[in-house]
Amino acid sequence: MMNNKKHIWAYSMSLAALVMAGCGNDGRDGEDGISPPPSSPSAKVLSLDIEDISVSEGNITLKFSAENEQGTPVTKINSIRVEAAQLLAPINGDSSAWQYLLNETCNEECPGELTDFANGQYQYTMGTNLADSSYFPNGYDASLPQRVILRVNGTELVPTTYQNTDYMVDGSELSFTRNIVDSQTCLSCHEDIASIKHGGDSLENCATCHSAGRVDDDKTWPIIAHQKHIGVSSETVGNCLACHNNEETTEHTEALNWQTMPTRENCSSCHNLEEANIDHSGMSDNSQCSSCHSAEHVYDKHRGKADAGIAGRSLMNVNISDAKIVDVEGESFAEIVVGLEDQQGQALPFTSTEAKDWDYLTGLELYVNWGIDVNFTQGQQDGIGLAGHMGQGRGYTVYGKTTKRMTSEQSGLRPLTPVHALVDGNLVYRVGPIEMNDTFAGDTSDNYGFISNRVFFCTDDLGQAATCGAEGVKSNATYNKRWFFDANGLRDEIQRRPIVSNKNCGSCHGYNEETDTTELNCRSCHSRNTESNLELANTTCFSGNDGEEAIAFKPMPMMPRGKGYGTSTADIVDACVACHNPNTPPTQAIRERHTVQGDKDFVEQLVVSHPDHKIWMHSLHNNQRATQKQPDWIRSVNYPANQANCYRCHEGDTFGAERLTEEGKPLALDLTYDPDSRAYPATDVNVDAYVSPVSATCYSCHAKRYDEDSNTMVIKPHVRAHMEQNGGRFGVPKDELETESCVTCHKLDKLKQQHKLN
Repeated sequence: MMNNKKHIWAYSMSLAALVMAGCGNDGRDGEDGISPPPSSPSAKVLSLDIEDISVSEGNITLKFSAENEQGTPVTKINSIRVEAAQLLAPINGDSSAWQYLLNETCNEECPGELTDFANGQYQYTMGTNLADSSYFPNGYDASLPQRVILRVNGTELVPTTYQNTDYMVDGSELSFTRNIVDSQTCLSCHEDIASIKHGGDSLENCATCHSAGRVDDDKTWPIIAHQKHIGVSSETVGNCLACHNNEETTEHTEALNWQTMPTRENCSSCHNLEEANIDHSGMSDNSQCSSCHSAEHVYDKHRGKADAGIAGRSLMNVNISDAKIVDVEGESFAEIVVGLEDQQGQALPFTSTEAKDWDYLTGLELYVNWGIDVNFTQGQQDGIGLAGHMGQGRGYTVYGKTTKRMTSEQSGLRPLTPVHALVDGNLVYRVGPIEMNDTFAGDTSDNYGFISNRVFFCTDDLGQAATCGAEGVKSNATYNKRWFFDANGLRDEIQRRPIVSNKNCGSCHGYNEETDTTELNCRSCHSRNTESNLELANTTCFSGNDGEEAIAFKPMPMMPRGKGYGTSTADIVDACVACHNPNTPPTQAIRERHTVQGDKDFVEQLVVSHPDHKIWMHSLHNNQRATQKQPDWIRSVNYPANQANCYRCHEGDTFGAERLTEEGKPLALDLTYDPDSRAYPATDVNVDAYVSPVSATCYSCHAKRYDEDSNTMVIKPHVRAHMEQNGGRFGVPKDELETESCVTCHKLDKLKQQHKLN
């Protein structure tokens, strides 16, 4: 039978006495009477505290308190939901598991009894007996650990708020627990847990509701957690430490369950047991799992190779001992002196200038660019930027040794950069000619250059350099480093302006605090093999097409291809911007035929697909690029946080439009680029148009919207129109660019307000 018992005890039994006391009838003439403590019916932020739980003959009574963001007790809460569950013990190889019992909601109609003491204190007695669970009739066991989840339902006065607690019915300490993953680990990527799907602000909510008997088997916890991250995780699938810990703590006493409690259910959420090397079909339960899959075995299979690779990355290091600009027949070249060192910092001298003699290396590449303060230099021809030779605009690469092929109808490996000299065991390279005269900034001879490295090496079991490919020899890659130089030499004190950081990127992609490096999983997107890229470049980094209109669609891969040393060798942000700058026109979207000349939104698609780092990162994480047209395309990103929260990636207030207005560089376009080009890298570009920098940056997030009818991302025409009304220009010659007036309305403080960052 439903009863509607909701009480407000506003000191009713003593109200008359309090009134009289206020008149001085308390025996102490002249003193004020006792007044109730201050309270409020509203809260912007509501905090709940479950202070006591008791169970009488199967009915739960919980006492809780509520206060707002100012610490003031909150009264008049009249809509709540209470859920009850119990924790089943691990047995016969099965892990412990939460068993959902029941729930009930108390609002206008209330099956239980809710009492508001008018001072922020409440009591609720459930009307449903735990033994009457509709999920597990007669399944309630008072000897097991119990859980209660309290939810205050959101109204105009208070937000939806959760609180939970675990307890024993007899009041003793919990006999066992299931505290495996720290919620803070989830928050390194996700903005908050409540916004991930459908409510609940802690993992306790997830694990309680997603339990066997309440949801389908493939929706139980942690199976659904594993499966939802496959193919969309920003870290390599298989890196269990992205979510799990490798040691137990007082708060997470079962942190090692992922190693010590292997079960068919959990393992099959990532692995296809039917395709396993050993037939598991005869194993009907989990009782024998750990006999083969010990904790050590589980850890080694998931992390052993990566741990060994990461530990081995520092066995060899790159050392740039000098870099400067030299004159070669009237043109400027960067002269770079590069050497190798072992883990102790001892030199590993080169004894030959021939790459074939460096049998302990499979790759030695340096990425170089000039003009740090002007977003790197762009060449000139009749006032129009033109990348007229290898590297101009997109940077310059030293190919000391490489496995990459050369395209443009050439066969074989890419031509190597000749060694200029061998000095004291160091290689001296000259790369260029370096463009010193920028289209917009003019003479940059007093500016600075940048160098980063990409070196693959081989070592034996003792960590000594060894012949690659020999038996027992391991391959690895050095950490990326960065060096800055001016025309006269290295400048250790010079740095690029900190706009984003390795740490911020690493909060989702993985971060190594010791080396200040992140692990960018490039192959999650660059995973499509085509006949073109295999034939011409031998790498999926190459944008080619096999005559298809769009080649980005492919089922999400289970395991993004990564190396033993992590996910890629791109582990610092600075190395990206050496090539990914405004001077490099977009070619990928054209080559892959995601947009073609004549499309009504051709220019717009090129803008959001631009390789400039800020455009690239904004559009990529917002699914604005032409290669992200549909949600299930391989390059589509399920960004796990609030896309309007600029602080997720930016350092401080570096996202303001003021800086871009003053010193931002227009984005270069090539509106006549040949979609059938087979050049790699795509240096066969002719810059014939530009896009205003502030407009391009904002457009990279706001250009498109999702259209449910077509299941595609479509251009919003009014966005470009608004920007053009305020000086923004899209796809115009240099002399048609105008000063943008965006900051008139969109100053930093206003931008924070619009993005709800205040």
